[in-house]
Amino acid sequence: MQLRPIIAALALGLTLGGCANQVTLSETVIMQTFPAVAELKQALDVSDKDEVDLLSPLTFAQARQSYDKSLQWAAANHPDAEKYAGEGLMTLRKAQSITVSSRDIFEEVINARGKALAVGSDTYRKKEFEAAELAFKDLTGMLEQGRLDSAKAGRADVIALYSALELQTLKDSTIDQAQLAIDEAKRAGAEAYAPKTYALALEEVGLAQSVLDADRTSREKAARHAQQAQYHARRATEITDIIKNYRNSDFSYEDIVLWYQDQLSRAVVQVEPNVRYDQPNKQVINGLATSMGAAGPEVVMLQAQLKQAEEQIAALTLEKDSIMNSARARTDQDKAIADKFARIQSMFTSAEAEVYRQADNVLIRAHGFRFPSGRSEIQSDNFAMLTKIIKAIEEFPNARILISGHTDTVGDALTNKNLSIDRADKVARFIIDVGGVNGDRVTSTGYGKERPVANNETPEGRAANRRVEVLIDNSYGL
Repeated sequence: MQLRPIIAALALGLTLGGCANQVTLSETVIMQTFPAVAELKQALDVSDKDEVDLLSPLTFAQARQSYDKSLQWAAANHPDAEKYAGEGLMTLRKAQSITVSSRDIFEEVINARGKALAVGSDTYRKKEFEAAELAFKDLTGMLEQGRLDSAKAGRADVIALYSALELQTLKDSTIDQAQLAIDEAKRAGAEAYAPKTYALALEEVGLAQSVLDADRTSREKAARHAQQAQYHARRATEITDIIKNYRNSDFSYEDIVLWYQDQLSRAVVQVEPNVRYDQPNKQVINGLATSMGAAGPEVVMLQAQLKQAEEQIAALTLEKDSIMNSARARTDQDKAIADKFARIQSMFTSAEAEVYRQADNVLIRAHGFRFPSGRSEIQSDNFAMLTKIIKAIEEFPNARILISGHTDTVGDALTNKNLSIDRADKVARFIIDVGGVNGDRVTSTGYGKERPVANNETPEGRAANRRVEVLIDNSYGL
């Protein structure tokens, strides 16, 4: 039986129990008396803002536990408080280092999460957002446990969660009022009594959703369609009420015509107080139109507004067709890019390269190059990976190709910069000369140690920073 843990636990209980009759220190006094505890508290607060708890959840939780222990000892005015605080600070520094790697590996997940936060998903869809956060923490926890391949494999699913949240939140905030009006019209029976007007409401709300599906930044266009949907839905409800009133009152056709003529008289009473209904209806309407035309500039302005409204309706109809076509084209394009990206990603092992999708672009972050130390000549054992890069480029025949070289911080900065330029140039020449890629499409540069993707304080981080990146830039069209 191991006695040390039991003895330690008894010692802690006796020590704290022995202080039970003493006045425990307040938090203010603790922070003044135990500087390491105060430092750990401040570091935890900063790490909270930097979302270390999300990007390194397991290690951050250990640091938090150390802080709780240090606070407990400090309240009893015991010097071990500083020991536990020191352990917590060391653990927190480790969590912060892991966070750097997490930000690199989960860059696309973080971007998708940021978009969901920007539209208020954490407020409007709190439960779903919390579920996405837990899924993300599972991935970052895998990274901490060294399960890198599993963490990478789960990225697409978590990105999909955040993206779906972003889109649904946008739809909620833009379309909710219109959908409520449509639901009210449906409850009133508009599907049966005013099917044409009700169908217009459904069409407009569908367009609002299609606009957001095609381009989530087109919120104003979506809002216009949602407002039209709301108008048609309310109109359908009013039409339904009128029809129901006719039926419930057992109106004859004569009653309906008399009601219509009475409504018309009320509408034009300021212009024509005595409408003559002993004439054909078409002649009555034309006469009223003439009277309205002679009524002065206000009526002329109303007629101009009516014409403008008709033109807007025509323009919206054309816009609807254009949006639907664009949405279909964009969907097809997204699928094509996704298929190509999946093929490219499957080409490389984790030891060779990381492959990221950046909108329509593809970034190949190749760590697997084997250059002689301090030199830029391409060795034959790099040919297999270069062949894969060329195949990836061939997926996008119209893309611009940007090659960039990068080093770690070991050695002279200028030497590293020149070396990174030479290595990028050699890779570019290989792609052009061996791969047959048009030289006008390819540019190369080097950044030396200027753009690290990992911590240069560790061998693993330095290895990650020694890389060649190939950006397949589709900004000018596929």
